[in-house]
Amino acid sequence: MAIETVIHDKNTRDFLKGKIKKVEEITKNGQSYVNLLSIIVFKDIQNHFKNEEGPDGKWAPWSKMYQEHMEKIGRGSNNILQFSGHLRKAFVPTNYKTSSEGITWYNSARTKDGAPYAADHQYGTNRMPARSFMWLSDKGQEDIAKQTLAFLEDEKT
Repeated sequence: MAIETVIHDKNTRDFLKGKIKKVEEITKNGQSYVNLLSIIVFKDIQNHFKNEEGPDGKWAPWSKMYQEHMEKIGRGSNNILQFSGHLRKAFVPTNYKTSSEGITWYNSARTKDGAPYAADHQYGTNRMPARSFMWLSDKGQEDIAKQTLAFLEDEKT
């Protein structure tokens, strides 16, 4: 059995229509909503490079052989995953795809031969450990929740 409620007050109807429009924009991954989240995701991932950490803690250090190589070429003080900065710089806020499942941000960094080395570092290979950088921290998730609430509360449509 359904119960119908009719709202006669125009201000209340307009208010609810505005909120429904905002919820639809969120569920359909609307451009303005995704742009707000992209800024949060970008900052969070940049912090992973700065702090050299994945979701499970600090990244594995360089192997002894690679450390020696880096020292020999004068880059022994470089941060992990930042030989040239290309991997970090390849992630930009506009690198995302939307679907009915949600929003997926990605890093398009590739080698000269076209191999997707962002994935190699993210997941590891048989020759190198995973050093995950494409993840969202607890703070990033909290910031997204706050931004989503602020987006819903915003009266501008």
